[in-house]
Amino acid sequence: MLDPIHNYYEIGEFTFPVEQGFVFTDSSDLDKGEQTHLAGDLLEMSESADFSCTPYSSIARTQNGKLISIDHFYTP
Repeated sequence: MLDPIHNYYEIGEFTFPVEQGFVFTDSSDLDKGEQTHLAGDLLEMSESADFSCTPYSSIARTQNGKLISIDHFYTP
């Protein structure tokens, strides 16, 4: 039986092009609840928002080499 626990190791940084319908869903702050943002919203918020995503608190989805969504969630 395979071990169901995944281990992630940082190997560098890269940049994905963003799909036109990209969605960022943030439920990392329990007081604020879930917030959904489109790509244009993130550009406006870039200096005031905390986008500290890690492999343990985020899921990034790609399709055909483009970033289609990021889900950022609460981790204790």
